[in-house]
Amino acid sequence: MINSPFFIPAFGALGFVFGIVVWLIMNHFSVDWLKLSRTFRPLLMLKVDISDLNQAVQKNLESQTPMLLNLGCHLQGDYKLKGDPFEIHSRIFLAPKAEYFVEITSLAGKQAFELVGYLEDGTVITTGAVAGGEPIKTQDLLDSENYFTDIRNLMDLTTLLQDHDARMQAHSQVAESPIQVIPKSNWIEFFRYQNRRFAQIHFEAGKMDNKPEGVVAFPATCYAPASVSSANEMSTV
Repeated sequence: MINSPFFIPAFGALGFVFGIVVWLIMNHFSVDWLKLSRTFRPLLMLKVDISDLNQAVQKNLESQTPMLLNLGCHLQGDYKLKGDPFEIHSRIFLAPKAEYFVEITSLAGKQAFELVGYLEDGTVITTGAVAGGEPIKTQDLLDSENYFTDIRNLMDLTTLLQDHDARMQAHSQVAESPIQVIPKSNWIEFFRYQNRRFAQIHFEAGKMDNKPEGVVAFPATCYAPASVSSANEMSTV
């Protein structure tokens, strides 16, 4: 089943990024990787000062920032998403019209990108890439539960955004559901929703040993859209 060094496990978190974690655990560390890969851990969403992080993490998070700002993306901040045994840090943006997230992630020295958008019916659409990595094995389970994932080698970040735009439009037409504009005031709720929805799908399929607490519900949208904010604005939790 695993035909690539990177494989999407039932981490209940940001999809393909955690395939890297499993590969590292299996090949380099003594952690019980099977238990970890079947465990849902909520996102920490701890805001961090990038100057406090090591240089490798800083480089991973900063290298594409000027391009994204020039494209009109809105910087939401730098966050610690996961703690030990593998710390995961991300720089999070909203697309120019706030129609999806653009996430630059640094973990175990690798740089990864994930674009995440939603339809108003709660459908999740993600496009991801690992810098210098191989395509990752995806699970058919995701595409059967209104959660659509596409993973590829990173050729060009601008092309990645264009491809994600096209995928969002295509899924919107098929589902006859508009693309959800992510509100400024509760964007973190939308960011957490993907994490919780991923975990719910895999728990119900028997591929995860625990599930998110409470009801996994699509966030309310009665807030001002984030697209009105400055591209350099740093939101607070």
